[in-house]
Amino acid sequence: MCRCSFLSPATSAPTSRLRRTNTTTRVALKKKAKRPLTPNSVGEAMLFGCPAVSSCVGGVPDMLEHGQEGVLYQASAPYMLAWYVECVFRDDELAMRFSKAAHEKAARTHDGERSLHDLSDIYDSLTRQEL
Repeated sequence: MCRCSFLSPATSAPTSRLRRTNTTTRVALKKKAKRPLTPNSVGEAMLFGCPAVSSCVGGVPDMLEHGQEGVLYQASAPYMLAWYVECVFRDDELAMRFSKAAHEKAARTHDGERSLHDLSDIYDSLTRQEL
């Protein structure tokens, strides 16, 4: 039997709760966003190695390649959401493949040292420009 837990949005949940929850989560779902932003919840799921099923809105397609690190569904088609969740729950190999690929990609794209280096380079180049 599948046990489901519905959590509050990531912005209101304590980080320790997210860590504890994501170590036992089989799939992370991202519903249609109200604003076209890059959702932190998808990035967090990827960092934790949790397969993500997300609506194809905002910056999500830039973060997650459909069929590689998770799956994307059309926001106006909830039947696709149900189908993809069932696929991830039924296929352990698929879930593990998504999990591994998502974690590897997130480790590259959310690397703090690399981000710090990149931002320092940008700042340095801006300060060298004449105004």
